[in-house]
Amino acid sequence: MRRLSDPLTSLLTYQFAPTTFQIGFLETRLSKAAETYEHWHGRLANEYRTQFSKRATTGGLRDCLRQLEPLTTPQDHDLIIETESPWVAFFTNGSRVPDVVSPVGELCRLIECRGLAVRCIPDRHSGNSKQPCTFGCVSFDLFSPHKTEWLNVERSVCSMNDGGRWKFWARGTPQIYEEIDRYRERRIIDRFTPDMLSRYCKALGLRAFDWDFYGGNGIIGIHPIAELADGSKPERLSMSEARDRLFL
Repeated sequence: MRRLSDPLTSLLTYQFAPTTFQIGFLETRLSKAAETYEHWHGRLANEYRTQFSKRATTGGLRDCLRQLEPLTTPQDHDLIIETESPWVAFFTNGSRVPDVVSPVGELCRLIECRGLAVRCIPDRHSGNSKQPCTFGCVSFDLFSPHKTEWLNVERSVCSMNDGGRWKFWARGTPQIYEEIDRYRERRIIDRFTPDMLSRYCKALGLRAFDWDFYGGNGIIGIHPIAELADGSKPERLSMSEARDRLFL
């Protein structure tokens, strides 16, 4: 059985972590995703009197991910990039664990398309609460174009270390490709594994953890936050600094 902390494919060797801890997907064209994203963040910028800009980018996923530096909390740079499928991918620059679930869920609602957010985070804990760590998580959140019983989430499957205690859930409408028998494994960590997540993605036509699945054309959206609620400035880290802090 593969351990949660082991790399599944080249995308999970953590060279670009933590930006690759979470990946979002939208079943739409890049032009439509970019237009909707710009309108959404432009409206938020006007409402909260902040700034927003976007620029086109090319060169493949590795080059595009480097343009998300510096990494910050809260996140302030997003990447939407083409894939070899009818879906575009969404990455963001959170310095600890980036959040793609919230923006992908909202963009699905605005575009009226399907979406997906996947997480594959290594379980690394120093054993000292004063030291940084990452708690393991493998999750699959499938979004509907329309409202469901739980926001617009059609299906959510997750196995995660919740601060030292493992939890599992499977909510919403089961999908035909799910390996539901595995959900009864004795160890929670074995109920939903990186290998299973990869197979679920492939069932939707997504080779989420293959570098060559991602195209060269994309956009970078920038929505800077000048300062936090307490008046302090957001931290700014290189990917190397963020990885060192997370013991990667």
